[in-house]
Amino acid sequence: MEVQIYKHKEEFEKRRREIQESDLPRRNRRLILDFLDDMSARVSAARMRKYAFLFLRIGPLLGKDVDKYSVRDFRRLVGRLNDLTKREPPHGAASRADEKPALCSEWYRADMRAGLKVFVKWLKGSKYNPRDFEWLRTSVPSNAKKSRVEEGQTLDVDEVERLIATATNTRDKALISVAYETAARPSELLTLRIGNVTFDPYGAVVHIQHSKTRPRPIRIINAATYLRAWINIHPLRANPDALLWLRQKANPRHDEIIGVAALNRMLKGIARRAGVMKKVYPYILRHSRTTHLVQQYPDQIVKRITGHTPTSKHFEVYLHMSNRDVEEAILKRHGLLRPEDEIRKELEKPLLCWNCKAFNSPEARICENCNFSLEFSDMASTLKQVKEIQGALPTLMKMAAMSNEELLRVRRREELRKLAKRR
Repeated sequence: MEVQIYKHKEEFEKRRREIQESDLPRRNRRLILDFLDDMSARVSAARMRKYAFLFLRIGPLLGKDVDKYSVRDFRRLVGRLNDLTKREPPHGAASRADEKPALCSEWYRADMRAGLKVFVKWLKGSKYNPRDFEWLRTSVPSNAKKSRVEEGQTLDVDEVERLIATATNTRDKALISVAYETAARPSELLTLRIGNVTFDPYGAVVHIQHSKTRPRPIRIINAATYLRAWINIHPLRANPDALLWLRQKANPRHDEIIGVAALNRMLKGIARRAGVMKKVYPYILRHSRTTHLVQQYPDQIVKRITGHTPTSKHFEVYLHMSNRDVEEAILKRHGLLRPEDEIRKELEKPLLCWNCKAFNSPEARICENCNFSLEFSDMASTLKQVKEIQGALPTLMKMAAMSNEELLRVRRREELRKLAKRR
């Protein structure tokens, strides 16, 4: 059964009620509601939600009865749509009195024009003449400024690790680390099931099944230890069809999904406790990881990982380097970049237990597999210490068998020997 992480239907019903209870002229209100009811049987709930939002914005702009509109009236309406500004800030949000409202994005306005064109076709029915509305463009102008995540908005690797460290339970640590390393869309991440994860000696492979582009496997290494720890205590781990990310409840159902709104609340709470001052939301982990990947791998490899199509234009929003990246590249080219100054682009590597060879999360102090201490996880250092202790054992055992007087004589002889060397 396909699961839904967005509440498109509920949002549509809510907006429809707002239109129904609005003070729009009766005739226009009736036509809009008839259009929404007619289209709801033909298109998706997500599209209907967009149509409802559209008429909440343009309804007050209509003025006279829309079924009496001429082509010129529709031209004037589209002109007003193109001048629409972003909505006022929510109640309680601060806004500067001298701040000029920003225009809606080209993509948003193109969406509104597309919705309006569908409405015009429905309204005119058999009298609709496509040539009368050739001017009503629904595409985004080629010279439109592309939206992108600007420098300073994406998270550094250190900030992602702070989110993971601050998370108070195993599920949230796994969810954040997997979301970052896979760069998966929230819809791809939250619909994963237990059977979509395969562990191997290198980490794990996460098989994305529900994608807006194509299903794909994604290799994870640093997040695999967090994911293994979560699956080991997952209440439905024996069921491959159970959702990977369940709500934290006493008796969870295998199909009880975490929605995007719940994920958003979780991330904001963790970010606040971690002291991360940047705006943190579900998509920022994807944006941050993709920005880091394009600085390390060829574009086509990154597109395969992130699920962009080979000809994706949206991918261009990530093809920008920050000033720090440019400076790092120049210093590195001239051999002036110290290792400690290099910008990290990967999560901290997992700890290897040299006793059982299992990988553990960077925060672990005891191996999750064999309970061996990881404080001395460097095998060479540990073996050196063991050999030193073994070499000293005969002397220590011999000293243990001596009386106090014999120990004092040995100590005096040692002091005399050191004194003779100085002379």
